[in-house]
Parts: sequence; C-alpha cells; structure tokens
Amino acid sequence: MMASNMASTQPTHANELALGDELSSPSSKYLLKSFLGQGSFGKVARCVRLKDMTTVAVKMMKNISKSLKGANHEVSIMVNLKSLDPDRCNIVRWHEIFIDRGHICLEFEHLDKSLYDFMRDRHFRPLLLMEIRPVVQQLANALNHLKTIGIIHADIKWENVMLVDQERKPYTVKLIDFGLACKVSDAKLCAHVQTRPYRSPEVILGLPFTEAIDMWSLGCLAASLYLGALLYQGINEHDMIRRIMATQGPLPNNMLSHGRKTACFFQREHKSGTTSWKLKELQHKDGQRERRTPNLSSLDELVTIRGIKYDNYADYSAHSHDVAMFADMIKGMLQLDPAKRITPSQVLEHRFISLSHIAHLESMSSYVRSCFKIMAPHRIQQNRPPPPAESSDLRQPKCNISHLGASSQTTNSGKSGIKRSLEDEDGKACGTSQPSKRVKSTHDDRTLPKSCALQSALSSNSQTQSCISPSVKRKRTNEEEPGHKEKRSRNTSSEQRGRVKPTKKIHIEDPCTQPRVKRKAPDDDDDKDVRPAKMPSPCG
Repeated sequence: MMASNMASTQPTHANELALGDELSSPSSKYLLKSFLGQGSFGKVARCVRLKDMTTVAVKMMKNISKSLKGANHEVSIMVNLKSLDPDRCNIVRWHEIFIDRGHICLEFEHLDKSLYDFMRDRHFRPLLLMEIRPVVQQLANALNHLKTIGIIHADIKWENVMLVDQERKPYTVKLIDFGLACKVSDAKLCAHVQTRPYRSPEVILGLPFTEAIDMWSLGCLAASLYLGALLYQGINEHDMIRRIMATQGPLPNNMLSHGRKTACFFQREHKSGTTSWKLKELQHKDGQRERRTPNLSSLDELVTIRGIKYDNYADYSAHSHDVAMFADMIKGMLQLDPAKRITPSQVLEHRFISLSHIAHLESMSSYVRSCFKIMAPHRIQQNRPPPPAESSDLRQPKCNISHLGASSQTTNSGKSGIKRSLEDEDGKACGTSQPSKRVKSTHDDRTLPKSCALQSALSSNSQTQSCISPSVKRKRTNEEEPGHKEKRSRNTSSEQRGRVKPTKKIHIEDPCTQPRVKRKAPDDDDDKDVRPAKMPSPCG
C-alpha cells in the first residue's frame, strides 16, 4: 500500500544523511549526533530533539518498497502497543513517525545499550544468577502484557533487549524492535520469524505457532546469559534441530508428523507397524564451520557447568538451590511441545523469580540478601495485566490454514561469533493477513497527510492503558451505599402494601453489623446457626 504511493521518492546520494545533519518532523527538528547501528532496513541514529534538547533514537528506513512494507507493518504494531504503559510493561516508548529526505523515520526513546553490547564489553563473561533474574522477570512481564493484546514479538534476542540506564538503574531492561512482530491471529505457517539461534522447534518444522515461540526465545536468552555463549548456535536449521535433540532428546512424533518442513530434516521409517523419524545426516557446505558452543547432553547440566565456591555454608546452600531452580525454569521455557511450555505469568510466579525457595536463608546468607536487593527496584513493576478478553489455547493455535506461506530457505550469514547481522535471512518480516495501512508522501517528504490512517490513529491515542492505572473506581452496589439498610426497609414496606403477604419473611441484614448468617439446613438442621469462616469485613 505505502510503497505504491511513495515509490517516486526513492532516496538518492544527495538524500543520504551524515553526522551533523538535521531531520525535520511536523513537531520538531532533530540534530543527528551519531549512528547506533545499521542493517538491511536502514540505520538507527542518536539524535537531539531541538525543541526540548532531549536525546532520542531515530530509526531511519530507506524509502524503497521493502523498507516501506516493513515500516508500515512495524508502525501498525506500535499503534497497537499504544494501549500499554512502556515503563510498567518493559517495552520501548515510541513517539512518532515522519518522513524526511526519502527516509521513513520512527522516533523512540533513547536507551543505554543492548544486552549484546553489554556482554561484548565484558568479553562475554557469564552473568551471575542474581543478575539474570531481574532481566528474565522484566522480559516475562513484557511478554505477559503483549499476550493480553495478542501480539507475538517473534524476535527476542540479545540485540533486541536494551538496558535503560545500567549506571543509574542496573539491569532495568526494555524490549525493542517490533519489526517481525505479528498478531496471534495473523501468524503464518513457514513465516520468517525469530533469529536462528533463538528459533523454536515449531517454527523450524513449519508448524502453526503462537506466542509460545517468544517463551522459547526467552529460555535461550536466559541460558546464554548464564553460559556466556549462545545455547543453540546452529549453522542452519538442520544443525539447529540436531543440537536441540542432542540436548533435549527427540522431538514429539505429533510435531514431526504434521510439520510442513519435517521432510527437509528427517526421514520416515516404518518398523513393526509403527512410524519413526530419523534425522538426516547434516551436509556441511563449503565455508561452513562447526560453531563453538557449549556441548550439553542435558539441560540438567546447567546445575554443574559452573562451580560453586562459598566459605559460608548458608551461601553455598542458597546458591545450590538457586541454580537448581534456574535450571527448572529453563526446562519449562524450552519444552519441545509448545503446549507444555510455561507461560509468561507462570515465569513471574516461578520460585526462581520470587526467591521463595531461599527466602528462609536471608538472615544467614549474604547471597540471598544480595538477590533481594538487586530485585527490589523491579518488584514494583510486577503488576499483572487484566486477563485477555478471549482465552487462547496453546494446544489449538488459531492459524488460518488457507494462508499458508511458502517454504523458506535459510542462508548462512557468513559471520562467526555471537553477533547476529541484521542483514541475515532472519530479518524478514512476519506477514499479516490484514491490509496495510496507507501512508502517503507529500511533495516535500516531511510529513504524513492528515487523511492518513496512521496519522489519525496516532492523533487519537487511547487514554485507557492496561498497565497505567492499578486502581479503578467503580460504582457502588446497593449494599455498599451508606444507609442502604434503612432505604431498603422503607421501600420494602411501601411496596408490600396491597400485595399478597409472603409465606416467609425475608430478612436483609447488614454483613457489617451481623456476622451471623441464617440458612435453611436440610432435615434436622433447620434451627442451627452456621458461622461463616473468618473473612475480612466488606467495611474494612
């Protein structure tokens, strides 16, 4: 949609942006200070918004058909995210969209650095469990809120998790880059989603997928922070399947039987009336090398892969229990069957996050006290969102089979190490079945027209936010109104006039003054009183 309207404004060399240039939007001008990153989509720059001298991040996408489609898709997702509070939901804050000199520009809040940059700066030295815990908690919180509005992020990885301000707010993170995100109802089979080391088995096999793929990615991310290296760094999808099975065992037969891409990796065998699947031999292409990653024969080895050295026995015991709970959580996140994978809300309630398994050692263990201290700033953000309007059953993903996507091929990025190139084949956007929102370009390429659907959506942002208001006023019922007892007595007496007298008088008693409640008991219990269990009075 957007591409056809703006194809005439493709950028030339004269339109290329350089440091010191100014960008213009309808609301402000921006001074380009530095480039933070780039990829096939374009560049991300650190800019100063001149109207208030605030530092922001501007994602600049080239005005070509591929970028236009991706920009339009990302903007449509960001419009849906406007109903969430970015700070409480741990997602990046989006400000506006504008067009300048052949570039589609998305303005976001400026954040500190990505988890990848943070790990690189420390030479990929593994994080402590007490450092991993707040990161996992906040990302699970973000996924929990995304689930309530039916959004799949579909590209959780080190590069897409940003530290807000590591110096002032240690390990406070936000989820960024919704370029591959899609609605659960729009998820397509064989879609290009998830960067390969974080790709779930159902996506690799070409099965219908739900938001459970984000939980798989989060499990891979958490394990990699503990290991200091990617858990599954396959050179292609075939190698990914081989590595997953080497650690977690064979894939469920029901997944293999229904996968559209199963035949690419497995060979069907019939023995004694039963069907089994054998993994094909991996063929290495020229230039492809085995990547050095931790060789785990089981996820249980996470417990013993790193030594525990503490002089204080209480610290030793606490850390031993902590790493066991961490491994238990990772196994729940990395369940091969997505129907058995734990949900974001279950992660938030897991003992590794709540610290309930070692809380009794707090007075004796400095390790436990440090764990509680680092988690303290993040507890206040753990507000549960309201349940979704319609419950989604992960066992029966809602996917439109009539919109099956074509099978895709993956290519090697050609780069060694942990960093993922944004120009990799994993950077393709997840398609949607909904028509794209139309964005037109004016003659000066600086703004979106007032008639644009996106512009009208941005200008009419909903004031109701699912995470903003923890307390909501509600209308009192009759029983809560002051003096309701007396009013009801007068109304009842007036209404009874001229009517047939009831066979049994109904007593309406105030629960605040009458803790004893009469009920009709069967058989010989008619005259007995039943005291209710001890419950807090509605009057407080």
